[in-house]
Amino acid sequence: MRYPELHGFLSRLHPIPAGEWEKAGMMFAERALRKGEFFARAGEEPRHFAVVRSGFFRLYYQDGEGKEYTKAFRGPWSFIGPYAEMLLGRSSLTYVVATEDSRVFAAEFPRLVSLYEEHACWQAVGRKIAEGLYLEKLQREFEFLQLSARERYDAFVGEFPEYARKVPQYQIASYLGVTPVGLSRLVGKSSRSEHARDNHTEIRARRGKARG
Repeated sequence: MRYPELHGFLSRLHPIPAGEWEKAGMMFAERALRKGEFFARAGEEPRHFAVVRSGFFRLYYQDGEGKEYTKAFRGPWSFIGPYAEMLLGRSSLTYVVATEDSRVFAAEFPRLVSLYEEHACWQAVGRKIAEGLYLEKLQREFEFLQLSARERYDAFVGEFPEYARKVPQYQIASYLGVTPVGLSRLVGKSSRSEHARDNHTEIRARRGKARG
């Protein structure tokens, strides 16, 4: 079987028959990206969607003056690619860059979408991916509208404890919607680990209410 790890990951979204994976697996190629290498750039036509096998990625916007606004971070076994833009057939609005040496399973988006017409399992997988991205967006909105900067920082550390120590502080500040100076104050108020663990369960519970 080609890429059994990828098959297992996608099958957790919805069971994929072996015969269907034999066709779909050939659409994917494993790709290595070095730290600082872009998977997608704003202004370019996006064609590829990928599952992160290892490493870490930052998704961000950039305004006309070059200021960056971090949209999301993605670690292993998550999806990357300008999904909305590919659905709309538009140029990418988003930069997707590897923040460390990474590996992904990438495929051309139009070829993946063509699978919807071949077997019902792919419609289910596609729906689960779209639902997951929507819930992520909902969580992000909830955090900005209902959580304090302190709680947003704790949530980030709770979700990405390893990368909270690796990602540059200005990028984390951009993601949280605070200034680098404001982030330094948050970090200084309490340790990244103990306080984050104490609050993370409560924050997740509040996120769950938002989903309902």
